[in-house]
Amino acid sequence: MAVRYEKIQGEDIPVGLRGPMVRELWAVYINDGILKYCASEAEALSEVAAAERAEEARRPKFDTSYDSGPS
Repeated sequence: MAVRYEKIQGEDIPVGLRGPMVRELWAVYINDGILKYCASEAEALSEVAAAERAEEARRPKFDTSYDSGPS
């Protein structure tokens, strides 16, 4: 899973999110699909970290605590 974020400005901001006080937003993407628009870079970084933690929790865990090799 690829998680990334980028700053968007001007005409790149979706019409529904534009306003007189909205000069820039940060878009968070998972596998090139939009996850969320954030008002600050800190919020975007938090969303990226949360998505990465969720993916890590989703992955199966394998027990590697034993040695299966010859004695």
